[in-house]
Amino acid sequence: MKKLTRVLLFSSVALYLTASWNKGFLLPSEWLPFLQIAALLAVTSYLVVPLSKIVLFPIHVLTFGLLSLLCYFVMFYLVDKYSGLLTIKEWVFPEFSLLGVSIQKIIFSPLGNLFAVSASSSVIINSLEKLT
Repeated sequence: MKKLTRVLLFSSVALYLTASWNKGFLLPSEWLPFLQIAALLAVTSYLVVPLSKIVLFPIHVLTFGLLSLLCYFVMFYLVDKYSGLLTIKEWVFPEFSLLGVSIQKIIFSPLGNLFAVSASSSVIINSLEKLT
């Protein structure tokens, strides 16, 4: 129960942080739909990702661990397409310059933004799990 609560908390933090920097990832402002999305993300990271790593071990090794990213991608795609709880749309990353390093404006299509949301959530959840 303790691990499931921790995974739910990590999923909530990952959703919040991803939505704060990615303006094409829109979460509901009410707390109940937000908790539903966090619970789906928690179930994905608690059950689906480890089971897929075991069942699809050769693919997991060949893709250098990107199978978990694919699980998050599919989960966000299904929630976006069929539930209406969240919205993933086109997003424009503005031009950025820091210490002489400049990144030009990047336009992410909805599918590219879906990949960015999946990668961000995966990295945040895995980082938080490594810290505990």
